[in-house]
Amino acid sequence: MLRMMTWNIRTGGRDRGGPDRRDRLARVVAAQRPDVLALQELRDFDSGDVLGDFAGRVGMRPHLARSCFGQPVAVLLRPPLRALA
Repeated sequence: MLRMMTWNIRTGGRDRGGPDRRDRLARVVAAQRPDVLALQELRDFDSGDVLGDFAGRVGMRPHLARSCFGQPVAVLLRPPLRALA
């Protein structure tokens, strides 16, 4: 059975002047163990290795789609699944 999960994490998991929610997000995803994860509103996940770090923490491979609006989206796949295109 294939487990899928989608989540709009709102403003990259960090609110202006508010707490950083990315640790909690990673814990929830890791606990649910989806095979395919679709994430929306990944503000700043395309800078540095933010997405790569998050993907590593949840045991998945990331595939990012940048956005001209500053809110990229991504699909993460649990090995051995792989993106063909």
